[in-house]
Amino acid sequence: MKTKQNKTKQKKERILSIIVSLFQFSKGQSRLRLLAKFVDDDYEKVDRIVELHFEYFSKVQNAIQKIEQRKKEIIENDEEIDDEKQLEFDSMKLDGGFLSLQFIDLIILYICTYEDDITVFISFFFLFLFLFHFSHSNAN
Repeated sequence: MKTKQNKTKQKKERILSIIVSLFQFSKGQSRLRLLAKFVDDDYEKVDRIVELHFEYFSKVQNAIQKIEQRKKEIIENDEEIDDEKQLEFDSMKLDGGFLSLQFIDLIILYICTYEDDITVFISFFFLFLFLFHFSHSNAN
């Protein structure tokens, strides 16, 4: 089960990396064709990339909370946070999806440079999801 999840996670990370590379190295007509893919089907892919942002943002937040808890335990035990432990924390953050979140946010930035309509769409989508999340977190 864990191996299948890791493979799926690695696949997503590779795909996101490829998309970022395509944006980074494409110019002119090639970049316009790539950007047009995100506008197809009534911004369906823009919806998905924004959803991925929130999914990975939540995962990274959980990883950061675990790291902070671990740091607290280390300090309570009068231990130091040395380079090895800091490396462990960085690894925990990466395992929590930090790299994927960076790729997702880069893709969102590339998309927003395309045209104002997409930027407005993404802004409203983020606002809607933020308000939805905020209202549900206050209800609990």
